[in-house]
Amino acid sequence: DTDDFLGALLTSLLPDFNYRAVSHVLLSTPLDLPQQRIAFLRLMSKLQPLHQLAWLRQLRETGRKELVAGLATDLLAGAQTALLNHSRLGV
Repeated sequence: DTDDFLGALLTSLLPDFNYRAVSHVLLSTPLDLPQQRIAFLRLMSKLQPLHQLAWLRQLRETGRKELVAGLATDLLAGAQTALLNHSRLGV
């Protein structure tokens, strides 16, 4: 499936190139902004925070400020939820 293919591309050895390539694929589809945000979020949520930030920076440099702001909010909310769930488990 598309998510698996794009996810595999993100884990290869050239992350900056891969962020640009995957971004190009997702931004070249006829998705509106909310759908693009969901597509990016599905892939970004599988990455370590350092890689998420690098990708967000790359997107910001291409002028996708509204998309970046939404993704950053979503990723932070997901991290906060994970942290709260982790602390509730007493781990």
